[in-house]
Amino acid sequence: MKKISGQDKFDGVDLMRRSLSKNNPVIAFNKLETQEDKDEQEGVMHLFEGAMLAFRNPPSHDDEKEISKEDAMAILSLANYLLRKLDSSISTKQ
Repeated sequence: MKKISGQDKFDGVDLMRRSLSKNNPVIAFNKLETQEDKDEQEGVMHLFEGAMLAFRNPPSHDDEKEISKEDAMAILSLANYLLRKLDSSISTKQ
C-alpha cells in the first residue's frame, strides 16, 4: 500500500485511511461520483483497516498465536480479494 499510494510516512490503519478515504483518496475503487460509489470506497477502506487490525497486527505482536488451517485459508481468500481490488483501482495522484 505504501508503494502504490506514495504514503510512505504512515503505517497500519492510518495508512489505509489516508490512502483509501472516500474524501479525496489517493487510491479509488470507482469514480466516486455517486453516494453508492462513496459507500463502496468507504466499505473497502474499512475492509483494509480491519485486515490490518485483525490479521496483520496480532501475529506481529504475539508470535505464539496459532490459527487453524481453515482460518488461514479464509484470511488468504480475503487478502486475495483486497489485492484484486488494488489491481483494479484508480490512482487519483496528479
